[in-house]
Amino acid sequence: MTIKKELDAARSSVAGCTVAAYGDASTRLMLRSSHHDNIRRENLDELCNEAARCFGLLDATADLCNMLGDPGGPPNEAVVLTNRNSTVFVRSDKLSSEFLCLVCAAQGDHAAMSSAARQTLNKIAAAE
Repeated sequence: MTIKKELDAARSSVAGCTVAAYGDASTRLMLRSSHHDNIRRENLDELCNEAARCFGLLDATADLCNMLGDPGGPPNEAVVLTNRNSTVFVRSDKLSSEFLCLVCAAQGDHAAMSSAARQTLNKIAAAE
């Protein structure tokens, strides 16, 4: 299945999901996306920037924990909640710059979002 079809499937598998996007946080580029017609390129660019900020904070927190003697790698998931949306960012375990994000309704099921995002990212990684 193509990346676009995987993203379409992820978006349709989660109730209220309006965007599924695959990007690279290091270059801050969305590589592929599936979304409603009212989503503009600027919206996707902002999602990519938000992912880079979230993962940067997670990495910094993990570095601090390591310095304090609490080893462990950085988490590979971030959730951003607003009054309009729930956004889940899931980072690749293999290539830490690649991520998948799902944007859903504010009352979205975060567990379902995270699961769908992780499964889709793993399928994309396996196909590369």
